[in-house]
Amino acid sequence: MKIVFKSFVILIGLLIFVGVQSQAQDDWTGKTAGVYISSRSFGYDADFFIEVAQFLKQEEDRSNIGKMKNEFIIRVGELLTAQLQEMTGADTIYFLNADMTRGRAMLAAYDTARGYLINPDPVLQELDYVLVIDPFYIHSRNHRSVYIRSNRMITENIPVKKARFSVTLIETVRPRIPKLTEVCYDDLSSDKPELVFDFLQEESKMGKYLSQVFSQWWGQWQQGVPAGCGER
Repeated sequence: MKIVFKSFVILIGLLIFVGVQSQAQDDWTGKTAGVYISSRSFGYDADFFIEVAQFLKQEEDRSNIGKMKNEFIIRVGELLTAQLQEMTGADTIYFLNADMTRGRAMLAAYDTARGYLINPDPVLQELDYVLVIDPFYIHSRNHRSVYIRSNRMITENIPVKKARFSVTLIETVRPRIPKLTEVCYDDLSSDKPELVFDFLQEESKMGKYLSQVFSQWWGQWQQGVPAGCGER
């Protein structure tokens, strides 16, 4: 009886291990992929307008080109795409929002409610993978800070950044079987991840935060952890 029970435990352990491994990052070496950020479900609180504008001023100044939200998406997408290609060993990764032909095909095929592709156009089928960021929000919460100044106790409410977003991996050969990774990250209370992305972190507060946010996603993706929000 003990032998049977032990064998059953080992079997369950193997099934769990295989399940976790199936969620882990697919091998992109030599593959072609696309990154798409949904503008419909992308946003940030007004508390961070100044930080976003300062982030856009770095390198090529995009702060006054057009709508700030659109430029923010472009800057994030370009930085993410360039670094992903180096990190994954992919042959080519396209930022679909900035690619007119593939971007239109993505808009036509992407089912936002279900998070997968429906009858993707041949230009999308040429890709091995599509990585979709939808939704992506940076909210604020008030943190009560108390400090002493000139022998007076001063209380101040400071807005703290909280990101909540989902990254969906879609294989174009199986466009209706997406793999979802959900990420939550609090600028004050979350454990700091090992930084693998650099979103101009030395130049701006928002860049530093985004570097942490996407590094948190990368860690979950590498480890096959699909959910990271819990009850936050």
